[in-house]
Amino acid sequence: MPLRTGPQLESVQVTGVKTPERDGYWAVQLGARDAKPKNVNKPQLTVFQANNVPPKRTLQEFRVSDADAAVPIGTWPTLPPRTLKSCALTATVASRIG
Repeated sequence: MPLRTGPQLESVQVTGVKTPERDGYWAVQLGARDAKPKNVNKPQLTVFQANNVPPKRTLQEFRVSDADAAVPIGTWPTLPPRTLKSCALTATVASRIG
């Protein structure tokens, strides 16, 4: 069995983008770990379907400085491992995995 030094995040994907026109600020919402549709509430499932992304178990929003930092919905962000280990999404998923 390989030694794991941190949680393994599978299928981290951009599930939403907040804009100042609609929400008052710039932010990117990331989702991790695919979820079965039956385990997601209907309002969230509708949002996932409208954005053409699979349902996710964990969602975390990160504020960004401007439109250049916002990435398109559905993409998989490429973060250096050091950044990923320090982000709040990792801590959230780690606490839920156990």
